[in-house]
Parts: sequence; structure tokens; C-alpha cells
Amino acid sequence: MTTAERFALAHWVIPVMGIDPQRVALPHLHAVAAGWLDEGLDVAGISGHGQDVKPWCALPMADIDGVAVLGLTTLTEPATDFVNELELYGSPITLGDQTGRAIGDPGIVEAHTFASVRGAVPTPAHVVHFTTPTTFRSGQRSSPMPDPFTMIRSLSLRWNRLYPNNPITVDTRDIRSIWVSDLDGRNIVTTVKQATVSGFVGRIRLVADTPAAAAILTTLLNFARYAGVGSFTARGFGRIELEETWQ
Repeated sequence: MTTAERFALAHWVIPVMGIDPQRVALPHLHAVAAGWLDEGLDVAGISGHGQDVKPWCALPMADIDGVAVLGLTTLTEPATDFVNELELYGSPITLGDQTGRAIGDPGIVEAHTFASVRGAVPTPAHVVHFTTPTTFRSGQRSSPMPDPFTMIRSLSLRWNRLYPNNPITVDTRDIRSIWVSDLDGRNIVTTVKQATVSGFVGRIRLVADTPAAAAILTTLLNFARYAGVGSFTARGFGRIELEETWQ
């Protein structure tokens, strides 16, 4: 793909050199992404710095064909259009105690239109692979438990903040019909903004018992592939992948 103009949700990579991904922590990535995006989005009149629901997320570094890449996701059409115009080639990049440079502009790995996510064919069962620590905050408490009710409520609230003209209405009875049939994972304790946080990594299999619940679950999990799940998603927490399962 060479253009992002039609897409609301997009996964981007920026190739870099002079950086060892093994020495890069999630807070480093968030700082770099915020430097690129927040001020520019504010100038463009798009929610950026200071917003509790950001239209972007930083991703863990990856290796693609031997090249280290920084990752981002954008969650709205204006944010996606903004990143599509970023010129980063040659820009210095400081991650913790390392300084390298971008050797390319942002490129799209995968993208979806808003309609394709909202209109995805519902399936009743999904395996969700949490690839980075996932935590859910309530006041001063933080829990790693991927409870379906908490997950769906969190994702629907975030969806409705980002897309107020296309809200998702979630009935509590629908959420209660979504349950965990299988679980394989553990918690990882880490630090975020000087607070100790426990996050879940691993896999769960979610099953929806009604057609309405299956529709909600399918839409929000496809959204979560870009937006993440739970708290601190702009910092790279709560990243998920969807894996095949039996129906």
C-alpha cells in the first residue's frame, strides 16, 4: 500500500539504524512517538498531547528482514492522514541511552477502513494473544485479569470517544454472554510512570453465546488489534493478535 488516505486504522513501521531493539523499553518508544505526533496533531487540530484517549499507539520494536523498525498504529482518519505525510528519513532518534536515525519514512504494514472494521462478519469464538503486558485500572488499583466484561466495557468506551458519530451501544446482557473457555498465560510486573503495574501476557479464548454478543466482540477485537486493550496502550501495553480457533 502506498497511500493511507482512505484508512482509519493503520499499522506503520519506520526503519531505523544504530539502535539495538533488545535495549529499548516501552517508555522510550512512547516518548519518541509522542515527539513526532502530539505536537503535530495539536497544530493540525487533531487530539494529541494531553488527551486521555490518543488516536495513536506506540508499538514494541521489531525486526523485519534484518532491519530494526519502530512501530505505530493510528486510530482515526485524520491521524492516519497525518502520519502518511510525515517525513522522517534521516531524522535522529534517541531511545534511552541510544541514538540512531530513521532510514525511511513511515510505511503501512496493514490498514482497515472504519467500515471494514464495523462491518466485519461476526464469529462467536476468538483466541486473543496478548503479546505485551495488559492491565486494567480502577482508581488506584491495577489488575492483570483479562475479564471479558472489563475488556468489552473498556474497548467500547474508547471506541465511542474516538468515533462519537458512530457509537457502539453495549447491553450488559450481551457482555455477560461472553466468557473465557480457555486460558494460558501469566502476569508480568513492570513500572509505568513510577507506578508498579501487573500485566497479563498469554492467550485466552473468548466465546460469545448470542449473535448480538458475537457482533460486538468481533468488531471490538478487530479494533483492539490496532488500539490495544486496557490501560497505557499509547505506551505499547495491551497489544494483541487474533489467532485462528474452532467455532
